[in-house]
Amino acid sequence: MRFALVVGLLSSCVVSLGAGQTNPPLAPGDPVRVTRIGPVSDRAIEVFRGLTDSTLLVGAVSAPRSIPLAAIGRLEWQDGRKPNLVGGVVGLVLGVGVGGALGCAANRDSYGVYCAGQSDTKVVLGAALGGAAGAAVGALVFKRRRWRPVDGL
Repeated sequence: MRFALVVGLLSSCVVSLGAGQTNPPLAPGDPVRVTRIGPVSDRAIEVFRGLTDSTLLVGAVSAPRSIPLAAIGRLEWQDGRKPNLVGGVVGLVLGVGVGGALGCAANRDSYGVYCAGQSDTKVVLGAALGGAAGAAVGALVFKRRRWRPVDGL
């Protein structure tokens, strides 16, 4: 009985994971990335307005533009946002610098000399904490769009 329950749960998870990779129904207002074919390949992020059998409608509600499907090389829909690696690296570097400077300012010895105390633990700890915080903020605040191709076009 337990085996059948576990197999049923696993198969439903696999089916739901597989179903998550298909195209969601595009709703008016969703961002789409259109790559046109031609002598010069043009890629633009547009606002989806509608789809007919031969054209894609994009743009503002008051004045949608139509793009022939024959002129589209690739159509992608936005599937959320993902953390930005470059933002994380920049945040890490800046965080290490700021955290190390704050740790240096807190590391005063008995003679009043900054950043030349008997122990550099505060400098190292400040740099480590600042780097971790900076990397997290940089990666999560400056997220990148994740694009998935639209099947059947």
